[in-house]
Amino acid sequence: MWRTSKSPVSPGTGLLCIVMHMTYQQIVSPNPNIPCQPGWCLQYVRQTFGAPVVEPTATAGWENAEFKHADMAFPDNCAVPVWFSLATEPAGHVALRMADGSVYSTSDDSTVPHHHPSLDDLIAYYWRNPLTYLGWSEDISKVRVVESVVDVAQEIEITPVQAESIVESVVDRLWAKMDNNVRIMPIQAESVAARAAVLVLEQMPDVSKDVVDAIRDKIQGLEINLEVK
Repeated sequence: MWRTSKSPVSPGTGLLCIVMHMTYQQIVSPNPNIPCQPGWCLQYVRQTFGAPVVEPTATAGWENAEFKHADMAFPDNCAVPVWFSLATEPAGHVALRMADGSVYSTSDDSTVPHHHPSLDDLIAYYWRNPLTYLGWSEDISKVRVVESVVDVAQEIEITPVQAESIVESVVDRLWAKMDNNVRIMPIQAESVAARAAVLVLEQMPDVSKDVVDAIRDKIQGLEINLEVK
């Protein structure tokens, strides 16, 4: 569980905050060099991670993924599932993106997965039945394959005015993403920062309760796992 600690610097002057930078680590390494069946993309990718049968199609796999990201901010040095819709196939498509940016996919009528040099190459390869990129996930078929970790933590002193400015900026970015129908996941750094900033503001006597409540109302739908010591 994520924790943020806070303690007064001196009465009425500011707050000592812990600022965390989050990164990812591989917890299940895939083996891309296994046989595949043409058209059975989900079977292939989940088997590279040793995951069990859960969903019948890639579309269902994306919908059921618990830790998914509708972006291309892939974690450094990690291999992850990447998900797509298909123009003429409701089952969708999933492939394995490696840490070097190359992609293994059941793109051919072969029992050997096609090793694409990049995501763009994979997408171009499907010109007859165009792919639409949906996102990447930290899990597949109920198996977590990467997880977030705190890479850097540092202490800074901020004033009430600075805290208010920080939280408004962060929440505005989060809210913009929500308006674009992109789900904000609990492990994303900005989500943690938003809730942490609210917790900071609650400790500032000269920040109005209305400001704190308004910000909390904006982010109350976010699934944030944060505990204060």
